[in-house]
Amino acid sequence: MTLRKADWQANLLAAVRDKKHTVFEYGSHDCCTAAADVIKAAFDIDLMIGLRGRYRSAAGAMRVIRNEGFDDLRGLVTARVQAHGGKPIAPAFATMGNLVMTDTALHDQTRGEAVGVCAGRKFLFPGEVGWITLGRGDLITAFRLS
Repeated sequence: MTLRKADWQANLLAAVRDKKHTVFEYGSHDCCTAAADVIKAAFDIDLMIGLRGRYRSAAGAMRVIRNEGFDDLRGLVTARVQAHGGKPIAPAFATMGNLVMTDTALHDQTRGEAVGVCAGRKFLFPGEVGWITLGRGDLITAFRLS
């Protein structure tokens, strides 16, 4: 099972604040890297290990997903979370520190699959600059890490 750091909530919120003005960029501050960075601050895991630096565009990200053996982002995220003892949960049960996913098109996507993080009552996804807040009704799944 995933281990939370002793001060995980403060670390999570600090990581969110640190990215408040970060510009969206595939491979360094996109939905996967941003959510993984926030989770890494709170938990002793890196969900992006082995994936960082392997893409710089939406098409490149999709190539990585397929090269990892998945048809879509949800499959990759599910496998990564489960490899660390986590599990998918219904969006209605998402709480602070959970990963979340939406199918709302963000940025240049033609179909929307994006990973975010639950920070209290907010569901945060990287925007063009900083975070976009979506509602619980915009979520398609969530993941509990511990």
